[in-house]
Amino acid sequence: MTKTEIVNELARTRVVEEITARVARVPQLTTELWDLVQIVYVALLAMDDDKLADLYDSGQANYFIVGIVRKQYWSQTSPFFHKFREFSRRNVATGRKDADRILINAAGEM
Repeated sequence: MTKTEIVNELARTRVVEEITARVARVPQLTTELWDLVQIVYVALLAMDDDKLADLYDSGQANYFIVGIVRKQYWSQTSPFFHKFREFSRRNVATGRKDADRILINAAGEM
């Protein structure tokens, strides 16, 4: 299989989504977790074709995906943590429930 076919199969069977929900210990994916799913798909598409094919053919792709998700979700130095989890944590701390929907104009007024 080609890399694109492998990623399409993973998307069709929702493997990445299921792994992400399990790692995050939630029954349903939140908006930020859907972003993590997309980060994983981008990482898979950026991989070397032969490496991804070898992982998939040997049955190791799921373990590899678990590693990506765990590192992105739990590491405080990951891009996902800085873009999404830290943002959410700060908004909860300040009491802003829907801060991602607040638009600030050029003057800085809300």
